Amino acid sequence: MVFSATVRAGSVTFEEAPEVAVTFSGEPAHRSGSGSRRTGLPERVAEGETYRAIRVDYAIAAKIVTEAPEEGEEEP
Repeated sequence: MVFSATVRAGSVTFEEAPEVAVTFSGEPAHRSGSGSRRTGLPERVAEGETYRAIRVDYAIAAKIVTEAPEEGEEEP
C-alpha cells in the first residue's frame, strides 16, 4: 500500500519548531518506509521564521510480509 499527499501554502510560520517522527508497528510483520520532498521549506524549520511558496510531497509505503527471506537472499 502506498499513500501520498501534497501540501502547498503561500506562506507558513512556525511558532514552535515541531518534533517529527514516523513509526510503523503491528502484526503481521511488515516492511515500511516514508519520505518527503520539500520546496521552500528546510528539513528543520526555525521558530518564528516565515517560509513562502512552500510545497511538501510526502509518501508512505507499507507491505505485509508473509515469509522471511531465505538465508543469503536479500530483502526486497
